Amino acid sequence: MNTYISDQIEKSLLQYKKFEIQIYDAVLTHPHIELTQGKNGYFVSISGFPTLEKLVSIVDYFSKPNWQPFIVGVTSNTNSDVVAEQIVDFYKANARSIPFPKNSFSVWNQDDIYLKYMNDRLQYYTNETLLPIEATSSLPVKINDRFLLFERGMIFVLKEQKISKKLKIDTPISEDYDTYQYNTWVNICNGGEHNWHYSYSYTENRFYKRSSYKND
Repeated sequence: MNTYISDQIEKSLLQYKKFEIQIYDAVLTHPHIELTQGKNGYFVSISGFPTLEKLVSIVDYFSKPNWQPFIVGVTSNTNSDVVAEQIVDFYKANARSIPFPKNSFSVWNQDDIYLKYMNDRLQYYTNETLLPIEATSSLPVKINDRFLLFERGMIFVLKEQKISKKLKIDTPISEDYDTYQYNTWVNICNGGEHNWHYSYSYTENRFYKRSSYKND
């Protein structure tokens, strides 16, 4: 995005000023999109989880000769369905005719495990093999020669670069886990070391739930 914005400035399609982009969780706030600009910057406030293409369409919108502020759904008393439709229409009207080129690069790695940005997504790889795990939660945790990988609602054990165990989360717990590692145990907690919900035993290659202490 920084490179794209710089290119648009060099082409005189945008003024030389900063972009301030605020993205709010769609679950925690009402749907909205607010595009304004001032003397020193372009200002963006949106809800949801925009793709790279949507962010680029917003940047392109500011470069239009007939640019006008675009503001919908900024108050909680507006009809959310109507606002959602207006937002969809905005992205359709301002979509690029030429696909935006995507890059691929590693954003995190440990040993043979990589988290890569690819095709506008974050994906896990072991060496060059794509793992069927969505990168929607905490970063992996290593215990000896294995990894625990976290997905929203799931925990996977990677052993010898293959998934050897998985656990479906059925207890309400944060998407970002507190993890505490020991020689042969990992405790998966929510809100501190003593508030553990699940434990993984390296020796037994099994999960335990706090409520039942039974194998999962």
